[in-house]
Amino acid sequence: MMYALKLSTNGDISIIEIPEDKTWRWYSQKIGCEIVETVHPMGLESPRVLICDEEGLLKDRPMINFLASWLYETHIHGQPICGDCLIMEEYETTKGTELGGMSMEDAREFADYLNSHFWEAMTKVRKAMGENLKKC
Repeated sequence: MMYALKLSTNGDISIIEIPEDKTWRWYSQKIGCEIVETVHPMGLESPRVLICDEEGLLKDRPMINFLASWLYETHIHGQPICGDCLIMEEYETTKGTELGGMSMEDAREFADYLNSHFWEAMTKVRKAMGENLKKC
């Protein structure tokens, strides 16, 4: 079994099992959107990537995802990530680029790391967003 981390806008981090026969609909259902985007943030070492809500900023009441925004380095450039996200791993196959997961041990270890940095992430992103935070 392979696993992904789900980063919710409320700060929750959950470990979810990735099905063998996943489709793009599976990704969008997991994060509650119609269109997903794969993001390669500087705060995540390859092969890990963020699967994000492409329309997150366009929603009536966008919700900033502080952990995802911190990994995306919003505190440096000011552009947040809104909506729930998945952390998965990207790898090359003979069919092209594929998305997969991590072992349960790696998922737990990375979830613990992110949990221990939540307040730092929230503080840095809030400070970087300043007045723009109220618009989200």
